[in-house]
This record gives sequence, C-alpha cells and structure tokens, in this order.
Amino acid sequence: MHMTGQEPPPPIRREYHAEAVGTGTVGGQQVRVVLGTFETPYLGIMMRWVGTQAHRIADALDPEPCVPWLADAPGALVMLHLPEWAPDVPTELRAWCADGEGRQSARDRLRAGRPFTLAAADHSGTYCVWVVPTHVLTVAPADQLGDEPRIPTATGAGRSS
Repeated sequence: MHMTGQEPPPPIRREYHAEAVGTGTVGGQQVRVVLGTFETPYLGIMMRWVGTQAHRIADALDPEPCVPWLADAPGALVMLHLPEWAPDVPTELRAWCADGEGRQSARDRLRAGRPFTLAAADHSGTYCVWVVPTHVLTVAPADQLGDEPRIPTATGAGRSS
C-alpha cells in the first residue's frame, strides 16, 4: 500500500486484436466469413500479419495460373472481363502492401491507440483486415514485457518495428 492508503493501479499493457473478414452475397443472403484472427502485444508482428492477410486475400481472388493448387485443374480459372472503372481488390490490397507510407500511417494510428481498417470491395464482396488496440491487465508491469521478437526476413536477417 502507498502512503495515501490507495492501491497502485494494476499494470496495463497494449495488445492488438485483428480479424480478416470477407462479406458478400451468397444465394441471395449476406454472408460474413472470418478468414483469420490474431492477437499480439507487438505492433511489428501485427503489421506483418496484416500484410500477410492482404496478400493471402489478393492471391485467393487473383491467383497466378501456375500455382500448385491450380496446376492439375485446367480450366479452373475463368477470366472475368470487367469494365475499366470496376474496382480491383487484389490490386488495391497489393498496392497497400507495397506502399511504405500507407503502412507507416497505419502503424502510427495503432501506436496512438486508434483502430485501423484496410478494406477493398468489388463485384464479389468486401474484404477487410482490421486491427483494434486494446488494453489488458497484466501480472507483470507493462515495461517488463520485453523487446519485440526479431522476425526473420527473406534474407535471413531479423528486424523488428
């Protein structure tokens, strides 16, 4: 107990909760499909997960004809001829992943405690990856959580954000 007779506030740390979701019309009904969820106290790892989900959704909507799961299925891909003005979800998601400034803006939002949503829509539905910062009571003080683990990159070197 402190001299004032009050208990110190419990230790709190920030965590990040995320979902990747697809919504669209199936058989005349609006359907929402959770494509993945993730929680972590590390912002860099969360941002890596968001990018991975964006690429995964883009690749599922617009796969390369040579991907292994299509190699034995000739004719499985059907080319849709959409008007020039039609949105292209895979291109939008891949563009966000390649946009360092956009990713930094998302990181800054989350670091400031505000939620972030990456969403794109087309004729097939709406695809969204959202992240919400939350506060969690901890047993150990938040400053004793430790450094963010290093994430190996394609070249084998680690980097954390």
